[in-house]
Amino acid sequence: MPLKLYRGICVRLKSGGPMMVIFGIDEAGVYCRWLEGGKLKDDIFDAADLEPATQREVAAALDTPRKP
Repeated sequence: MPLKLYRGICVRLKSGGPMMVIFGIDEAGVYCRWLEGGKLKDDIFDAADLEPATQREVAAALDTPRKP
């Protein structure tokens, strides 16, 4: 079954890497944002290269203390 992609879900690259949030989808690809070293990053990916983040990964990210 193909992955259902929509704005706001958490994904990651099948090849590994940080958890990302989808903020848009169009004919160019899937637009994702993520934090890397405290900086906001974004890029466009092919849907076939993405997989859903697990509930455990999402929960861990929400429990991570933020730096003041």
